[in-house]
Amino acid sequence: MKLLLSIIALTSLFFIEEGKLSWTKVAELEVQPTAWSVDPLGNVVYTQGDVIYKLDTSFNVQFQQSTKGLGEITEVDASHAQKTMVFSEDQQQIFFLDNTLTLADASIDLNQENIAYATHVSYSNQPTRYWVYDLDNFKLWLFDDLMPKPTVIENLSGVLNGLTVDALFESENKLFIWDKAKGVYQFDVYGSLIKTYKIENADALTYWNGSIFYFKDEKLMEWTKLGTQKQLEFPLKKVKQFTIEEQDFYVQTDTKIIKYSLNK
Repeated sequence: MKLLLSIIALTSLFFIEEGKLSWTKVAELEVQPTAWSVDPLGNVVYTQGDVIYKLDTSFNVQFQQSTKGLGEITEVDASHAQKTMVFSEDQQQIFFLDNTLTLADASIDLNQENIAYATHVSYSNQPTRYWVYDLDNFKLWLFDDLMPKPTVIENLSGVLNGLTVDALFESENKLFIWDKAKGVYQFDVYGSLIKTYKIENADALTYWNGSIFYFKDEKLMEWTKLGTQKQLEFPLKKVKQFTIEEQDFYVQTDTKIIKYSLNK
């Protein structure tokens, strides 16, 4: 991760004005996933139809399992390599899969946890903890496998009541809520609002090493920790979703998942 930070920093300082960045396409796969994620080892986990797949760093299939008994998988979070979390919105259940995509633990039935209707889930930086957003009640819940009951983050209620939550994720001990129409809201893990990024109508967005990276108007932009915004050269213009892992960018287009590496 330090390597990519150094590359991005050098890019921002020396190359952005010239628009000269060099990327290598490492791998690509023709696919239209329902949901996907990348684990810390660079393996891609995605769902398509009634099957969930795990790809190695060259996009070869390592494992695949049927998801017919799980309902439609709407979110995948592979933030912890040994335990992938998947969420079925129609079933209102969370499932955990081991590194071979086999069911590892009992599912979590959110209807039994006093959650009216969940729409988003996300791992915490700690593998025993995960977030659940309850749309009907505008509440954010924190589950911890080491605790008997989940807790509701009361501090967020007033803020959430005015937002459309399009994405929810935790990164580097910071919690992010993305409302595509309004921007990104950054909280600490106790629910206190730290910062707001006025990024309206972005197509895709992620956070890495203190910066928000996002695609808007067919451009890759970086909102740095210093509060400045910079355009970064990138081979693709239209991106639906992307994530950064180590020195690699993983992007989803309408028909593919592609892995790019920024050349040194």
